Amino acid sequence: MHACGPDGHTAIGLAVAEILVSMKDELKGKVKLIFQPAEKGVRGAKAMMVKGVLLLRRQRLCMM
Repeated sequence: MHACGPDGHTAIGLAVAEILVSMKDELKGKVKLIFQPAEKGVRGAKAMMVKGVLLLRRQRLCMM
């Protein structure tokens, strides 16, 4: 098995998603979970920036 930091980040993100879904009736607003492709180097982050994935529109943002 190959496991590295991004694998852990993905597992944590999915666990957070599961918890948020279980609490959806208690929460207001929208939640967007963003997973970065090609996390080694800058290719994935750069592609996400070009596509405007992280443009803020009155949002609160938390990144791991």
